[in-house]
Amino acid sequence: MDKEKLINAIEMDKSDRDEREESIKTSSYTWAHSGGYFVLILLILIRWVGGEPFVADLFMILMGQMIFMTFFLYINNKEKKSNLYFFIATTLLFLGFTYNTLVYYGII
Repeated sequence: MDKEKLINAIEMDKSDRDEREESIKTSSYTWAHSGGYFVLILLILIRWVGGEPFVADLFMILMGQMIFMTFFLYINNKEKKSNLYFFIATTLLFLGFTYNTLVYYGII
């Protein structure tokens, strides 16, 4: 490929996206996810200190979200090996906390 074709290909690739907009979206979504996890962890700590038995419910929600996030990262080829390990670990934790929740409410 000669130099002009390569430059044209790069320009065409850049023309359909605005990097500033992409940066704002990426950072805002990251902060939103981090804020959601911060609130869930804060609720878990408050209920755990207060002695309420809803910690397994909150951990089940947290692990369910993490399953979807790690699976999405795994299928998008971002550090496949570590995301596969995180996916397996969060799935096992999710199943464990789901079992605890079902036992607490008398379903099992």
